[in-house]
Amino acid sequence: MTEHGFIKGLESQFMKVNDGVWRAARMIIDVKLSRGEMRFDKAVNMLMKEAGTSKEGAVAEVRRYTLMPGYPLSYLLGKHLILKLRDDLKKRMGKRFSEKFFHDTIAANGELPMALLGEVFDMKLAELGIK
Repeated sequence: MTEHGFIKGLESQFMKVNDGVWRAARMIIDVKLSRGEMRFDKAVNMLMKEAGTSKEGAVAEVRRYTLMPGYPLSYLLGKHLILKLRDDLKKRMGKRFSEKFFHDTIAANGELPMALLGEVFDMKLAELGIK
């Protein structure tokens, strides 16, 4: 939405930066908890201090990280893989690329791993005569 100009203004920019801080804190905490470099209480305090999370929210988040290590990191990796796939498709398709085609294809294929999703796009492009 931001790329297409629907989300603008200082409030939106602040929310985007705040979200980035929260995600960065999540990743640091996830890695440090997994490596035994941070204790539960310190992780809760970090989320509260750095991301402005309530104590109850921070406790719930940190519990989730201890139950599913690597989960916060997967969000960042997934984001980058999706953006790379989109950029690759834009180059391959040129003027024929559309956001609707891209998002509809992803939505229609559920939670496929990125390698398989890439194959789906390869097949769709082959049907369009694009290599």
